[in-house]
Amino acid sequence: MIKSRIWYLCIYRFFWWIFKIWLPLKFNIKAKAKRINHTPYLVVSNHVCFWDPMLVALGLTRQMFFVSSEQVLRSGLKGKALVVIMDPIPRAKSVTEIQTVIKMYSRIRQGYNICIFPEGTITTDGETAQIRNTTGKFIKKARCSLVTTRFTGGYLTYPRWARFKRRGVMKTEVVNVYPAEQIAAMSIEEINAIVSRDIYVNAFEDQKKNPIAFRGKNLAEWLETVVDFCPKCLEYSKLVSRDDRFFCECGFHIRYTEYGFFEYPPEHAPSDKNEQPPFTTILEWSQWQSGKIKALAESLGNHDPNVPIFTDHNQDLYLVERASRGILLGSGIFNMYPDKVTFVENSGKTTEIPFEHINDMAIFANRVLVFSTADKNLYEVRSELPTCVLKYMEMFRLLKGDFRF
Repeated sequence: MIKSRIWYLCIYRFFWWIFKIWLPLKFNIKAKAKRINHTPYLVVSNHVCFWDPMLVALGLTRQMFFVSSEQVLRSGLKGKALVVIMDPIPRAKSVTEIQTVIKMYSRIRQGYNICIFPEGTITTDGETAQIRNTTGKFIKKARCSLVTTRFTGGYLTYPRWARFKRRGVMKTEVVNVYPAEQIAAMSIEEINAIVSRDIYVNAFEDQKKNPIAFRGKNLAEWLETVVDFCPKCLEYSKLVSRDDRFFCECGFHIRYTEYGFFEYPPEHAPSDKNEQPPFTTILEWSQWQSGKIKALAESLGNHDPNVPIFTDHNQDLYLVERASRGILLGSGIFNMYPDKVTFVENSGKTTEIPFEHINDMAIFANRVLVFSTADKNLYEVRSELPTCVLKYMEMFRLLKGDFRF
């Protein structure tokens, strides 16, 4: 609930100075604060890590509100503190909430600034994802100024899949400021185009142009949460990460370097010294994997409907109480079939949810699959083990005819 403009201005300035000192030390981030006078304004940015709202704030001195996933707001004391201090606008992943949009418009009408991340999720592969088609429509209806910002170096500093952060160089910058009058004169397609252009980043193309070492420990660990298909044996859920190595039981073995590229380690180098790994970047591997998933989806007409497409063991199924808590329903095996998902608990009890009852799937953090159902239930599939839930979301959206990923 909105308290008072003075309360949020004071609390924002207080934490702004804390983050201005602390975040550059933590991430080696370069940010030059800019004061935008075209208020109220809507800030849009690419999405690279959990810290993005604070990092956006470093580049803008005026107070703003953020849209936050309800999973973050349910994360213990941290979530409760965010509600009390920042009063973020909650949004459930995998659910399109009109109430979220209404609250955003309401605060803009009251003269407050808002920040959103139009990709809808943190990048998994280092390239800015396609923005939601409704972004331009939302911006135009907001009838306020638009500020575009962009992070570079953020993905390699703290990849979504990584177990540990690294230290290199990270930069945040204000790309453009579009006054309300200019936005009003633009079409929805033109707005989508300038947003896509202004926030676009390809971490690996940046590295090729200006190589920077991102040093840390266990650089490859949990990489299997984003790339799960082995390029040698073409099996999934067989890849394992350890330290800076990524390997499969079939014998495939590569190393992830401080520059974010793959190379063969000396002891596993092919006889031909000029031979390169099948992929030099996570982006290349992820795109290849998406192609394999698409090909698999197209071939399901010949697939035995009683055999799972994908299976992962040691998973936990939660029923989520919105912006409150998750109730553990059971632990066991999560399966995806051509027309449904099932969860087989260790006790033998099976929960079956047909695709026709599922609205959408999304990912929270790096290994939590979130999906909502027609009866307004929200579920999460989690695991303490590194698990690639991305393949479930991509396959579901392909089979449902939704190509937003």
